[in-house]
Amino acid sequence: MNIRTATDLCYNRLSILYESAELTGLVRLLLSEILGLSYTEMLLTDKDRVLTLAEHEHLVTALQRLETHEPIQYVLGKAYFHDYDFEVAPGVLIPRPETELLCDEIIRKEHRQTGLRILDIGCGSGCIAITLANKLHKAEVWGLEMSSEALIIGQRNAGRLVANQNIHLLQGDITQSQPSRQLLGLQFDLIVSNPPYIRPEESQHMRPNVLQYEPHQALFAPPKDPLYFYRHIARFSQKHLTARGRIYLEVNEALAQEVAQLMQDELKLTAEVQRDWREKERFVYVNCINS
Repeated sequence: MNIRTATDLCYNRLSILYESAELTGLVRLLLSEILGLSYTEMLLTDKDRVLTLAEHEHLVTALQRLETHEPIQYVLGKAYFHDYDFEVAPGVLIPRPETELLCDEIIRKEHRQTGLRILDIGCGSGCIAITLANKLHKAEVWGLEMSSEALIIGQRNAGRLVANQNIHLLQGDITQSQPSRQLLGLQFDLIVSNPPYIRPEESQHMRPNVLQYEPHQALFAPPKDPLYFYRHIARFSQKHLTARGRIYLEVNEALAQEVAQLMQDELKLTAEVQRDWREKERFVYVNCINS
């Protein structure tokens, strides 16, 4: 099988599952990873080049997994976020473009600051914590994660992607009165979180590759209290946010105004709602207007 035939095979097997624009990007990513080529190299490579036996077997296995709706990030074992490729696997949430936008905004607002102490609540793969540790000058970053499975992957990502020792990923539960003994007495300039915020009734609109494979613990808020995690973040912040500290949150577009009001009521600080590129109310920033 050569590259041209492999490309046709991918389109034939996957076209029923993906829309045209998404399928093009998926096939390009799949083949570039299997062949070990960049996108530019893929364009320049002879399409009659025959796949090795290992490449052929990898492609066949990958297509079988993709046909069951398994996310390509799990199939490849990695997800791209900002300038980095993060290890991901079932049990850890796949980083999203919306969360990249959250990091972009934090970096834009905070890049003049130095030595910030930052906490990422529900750090998962470590995508937020690692990006901020690398992008903000002399930042000291903590990450808190409930899932031991996700934490192991996050710690591996931190060990591989962060050059210095300015990041600490810990196991802990923000809903507990003492989330982690290692956070006792610490104050943070920034508290960041992308907590579970999908309401159970919204699952009927979710794609199978998300609903069937990604960890529900990282996706869904409790049925009777969709603001549950934000409420606990606010209470934690009462004790652990510095006097001029800021909070950056990713939120359910249907609940953004409620989250902002909750933060204002609990913390007596100004909260603003920001939209993503699709004009959905996706973020709440607390005490950030003049930062």
